[in-house]
Amino acid sequence: MTIDNSTLVVIGVYQPGSVKPTSQFFDDLTTVLEFVALLLPFRHQRDFNIHVEDPLDADAANLADIFEMFDLAQRVDGTTHYCGGTLDLVVTPDDMSNVSVTVHPPRVIPDHASGITL
Repeated sequence: MTIDNSTLVVIGVYQPGSVKPTSQFFDDLTTVLEFVALLLPFRHQRDFNIHVEDPLDADAANLADIFEMFDLAQRVDGTTHYCGGTLDLVVTPDDMSNVSVTVHPPRVIPDHASGITL
């Protein structure tokens, strides 16, 4: 994708909410980030199904460690799921300035935010 004469790589990630993330999920995500780090700038968007709003959640801590390893920032602030929680993320390089994220409230169907826009 090209925006203002800059190339941006967009990666969609989906982790099923019905299944706890495995170590393989985190290993695969790290591998993808290692490869894509060569193509910066990039952003990851959508349905991680990991409760990043919960500082005691082990999966959220693991994901935060991976983001920190690659100097990434999670930009969504607020609920993205009908039952609460921040499960849909927008992740960009930490030094990317002027990132504004708008979360369109979730509904019963779909149960996740109907859209997240930059």
